[in-house]
Amino acid sequence: DPPMITAPQTLYTTLCAPVLFSSAAQTAIVVSDTAIGANTVQVSLSIPQGTLTLATLSGITLDAGTGTNDPAVTSTGTVNAVNLALDGLVYTPDCKFTGTTSLMIGVSDLGHTGKGSVATATAFVAIQISWPVPAPVSLTATVVCSAAQFVCVANLPNTLCIWDFGDTGVAGPTSDPVTHTYAAPGNYMVKVTLRHADSNQVVSDSMTVSVGRCVGPFTILDADN
Repeated sequence: DPPMITAPQTLYTTLCAPVLFSSAAQTAIVVSDTAIGANTVQVSLSIPQGTLTLATLSGITLDAGTGTNDPAVTSTGTVNAVNLALDGLVYTPDCKFTGTTSLMIGVSDLGHTGKGSVATATAFVAIQISWPVPAPVSLTATVVCSAAQFVCVANLPNTLCIWDFGDTGVAGPTSDPVTHTYAAPGNYMVKVTLRHADSNQVVSDSMTVSVGRCVGPFTILDADN
């Protein structure tokens, strides 16, 4: 009989967030071969966006790749050894990519079944990568008299904030915090656009800031976040 591969069909993650393949998470990749006995099998893994890191290198021989942060890695070992290397496999997405990518898993019995030919199996795991939910940006503003200091809170690495202060004043792209002085009291709609530096994708948020006489300091929190 040819080797068999048990693997999840589809997994989900967010931008830059790693994916763990493990029995504990019920997402393990498992190789089996009833005819192989104590002989070795060869396992090949590849993915077009991001990298793969094996759980362990113990008991296996690397035929391609280093086992750490590889776009593709091939190893040979007993069924038990390759399964230990797969139980804890980590996929780290490319932070420039959102959408669906596919992990390819290939297994060869290297002809050890005794039937004179090499038996193989192939499986694919779809991985859907999306923006974090809720939207990865929120605002806070600290107002002192006519000057307001704004902080753009982002839960993504490598991000820049572009500001519209609601009075024709703009700033950015910049990192936090940013200070803007208003010429007159009033209510201003402030908008921030978060740009992810790796992917150039954007998301925005807004809030109303009240500027009056010098009665601060006080902090305004965005009620939507």
